[in-house]
Amino acid sequence: MSVVAPLLLAGVFPLKDPVNATWGVSGAWLYPVGARRALGTDSPECPAFKLNRGLEQSGQRLTHEGADMANGRGGDTVRAAGSGLVVLNASRDDGYGRRIVMAHRCADGAVRYTVYAHLSEGTTVVHAGDRVCAGDPLARVGQTGRASTPHLHFEVRETSAPGERWEHARVLDPIAFLDARLPQALDAEPGVAPYLEWAQCEGLIDSHAAAEGVLTRASWWRMVMAAAAIPAQSPPVEDEALRDSLITQGLLPQDAGDEGPLESLTWKDCARDLQRLADVGVRMAHGPLFEDAHDALCHQRFDRTAPAGDAGGLRKRHGVPRTADACVLLADLSGPRAEQDLPVAGRGAKHGGKHAPKHHGGRGPKHRHHHLPKRQSLKHPKAGKHAHA
Repeated sequence: MSVVAPLLLAGVFPLKDPVNATWGVSGAWLYPVGARRALGTDSPECPAFKLNRGLEQSGQRLTHEGADMANGRGGDTVRAAGSGLVVLNASRDDGYGRRIVMAHRCADGAVRYTVYAHLSEGTTVVHAGDRVCAGDPLARVGQTGRASTPHLHFEVRETSAPGERWEHARVLDPIAFLDARLPQALDAEPGVAPYLEWAQCEGLIDSHAAAEGVLTRASWWRMVMAAAAIPAQSPPVEDEALRDSLITQGLLPQDAGDEGPLESLTWKDCARDLQRLADVGVRMAHGPLFEDAHDALCHQRFDRTAPAGDAGGLRKRHGVPRTADACVLLADLSGPRAEQDLPVAGRGAKHGGKHAPKHHGGRGPKHRHHHLPKRQSLKHPKAGKHAHA
């Protein structure tokens, strides 16, 4: 019996089934350095980053394939611009120097790559095979490769063939791409804003969602489909077909075939579906907040910590679930962010060593959601050959 070799995603990473099932959806995007939603704006962490150099072309040939962003110093945090899968963390004696490449399965069905180059050696905290959320730290701004000053060289590329080498994929204007896909501020109760941004970045809701609006079953079904760790598929357009697909996947019971998609979701339905989703597992690497802050928000909103695992308590709630409730509950299933510090250059771990974040793909031991599968991580550090100007 012949064995089918796994797809080499981006031409460098073997996309095996366990990883493919948990490679999530990338919805909204963030800037990889400085202020999360704007270039040229100071953030609490660092001075504003500015665009030093964009795409450049000579005749029909691109001579500079990304955006160089700098703020006059090195060492500031480089974060994932979108949620996705790390496919490469490598360093070569070429133009890019230390680089990280991520693959993104986008909400519009496309596969795109992001490239983070000139990173400071010894500061990367991810491996090939890691799932990360938009905004997660990757490394620090450096000056490796062909760089005369510290800066981040950032690229966005698009492919119609996921096995194509990332260096050969079509180049997109990274600044225009990000500006068109930033998360939107949605009206909601205090404390929920990080969950709404996170849910947009994870492809769970869109930028037009009514955060405190009543959640229909069809809207909830789309969130469940986007969240579930199941083989990648394009969700059906028709609500009834979406419901039937979820039944086939075991995410809804057989008797859910009589449920009307435009009816309001009930707490009983929500609790039932969360139990099934917990059994299957979720794609999201983690939620938006650290554990203490997340638990405090859950206690404020649901009168308990770990509400997603308390089906009995959810069923007894009055009223109906809101979109913001669903975002918090799915974040609760995903688990809190891991607290970590990026190593400084010359100290700490290379290639995602002891400082690497520990993403559990579910709640940690404190909450005892042991039925959630742990993250799969495959290492494949082969570097590509590509000169970057």
